[in-house]
Amino acid sequence: VVTRWYRAPEVMLLPKQYNSSIDLWAVGCILGEILGRRALLPGKNHIDMICRAAQTLGTPRDDELTWLPKDTDAYTFLRKVCPQSEGMDLSQLFPLASPACLDLMRSLLRWDPQQRICAADALDHEYIRAYQPKTPPPLPEPFDWSFDGFKPTSHAVKERLYLECAMYHPEILERDQAPAPPSRSPPAIVAQPMPPMGAAVKGPPAASRQVITSC
Repeated sequence: VVTRWYRAPEVMLLPKQYNSSIDLWAVGCILGEILGRRALLPGKNHIDMICRAAQTLGTPRDDELTWLPKDTDAYTFLRKVCPQSEGMDLSQLFPLASPACLDLMRSLLRWDPQQRICAADALDHEYIRAYQPKTPPPLPEPFDWSFDGFKPTSHAVKERLYLECAMYHPEILERDQAPAPPSRSPPAIVAQPMPPMGAAVKGPPAASRQVITSC
């Protein structure tokens, strides 16, 4: 997401609504870079990135922009400001690439995230199917982001960082005379500032220690 040359269009045009399909766009950019020995879309900024994508892949049709509301500035920019283009012929841009390779690249670099090929289908594509292991690996479990469901105030981040450290170094709880966190509702503990370089590490005095029993 943060590496500009590999950002999917929806990250730049609709930055708060995207899913894992952005990774498949990045793979398509990397595939083009491998074939051409240089970055496929070396944009200078997000506006230049969209213009380069349109120049290379062609300006998207309306049926490829169903995910982008027509009343947004991004849609207006794409239709009225960004130069309209039919796109480049990938077979001429990469003359040594096989038809199967170019087909996979086109499937990865689709403007519409819903039309973009998914990871499982990409792995089963004829261009790389021969490299699949005989026994398919188990699918990873979806990542659980529930731990991130809190208001990221300075106090909340400090206490969660402290408790994360306590998971690996429980001795700091004894050092700070803090109660051990329960399994489900860990106590919120305000982290103390680091001691000066060379100073002996001791627990903070009781008067300066603050322990909150609920998050």
